[in-house]
Amino acid sequence: MVSETMYCVKCRKKVKSEVKPVTMKNKRKAVTGKCPSCGTKVFKMVGGGGAKKKVKKKVVRKKAKKKKKR
Repeated sequence: MVSETMYCVKCRKKVKSEVKPVTMKNKRKAVTGKCPSCGTKVFKMVGGGGAKKKVKKKVVRKKAKKKKKR
């Protein structure tokens, strides 16, 4: 396993721990491990990736207002 520096929320400090790579539901990559001092799960998102889709912008045209003759 690889060692990674992550932030432990319970200890409120950065810790170095053995990590395991995981893939989240949205296909992004992350690593998870345990804090060596308190045993709490630590989690870090590491990569972009997966769920990005290209979105086409819709062109909305406003109707021209008719001028009134006076």
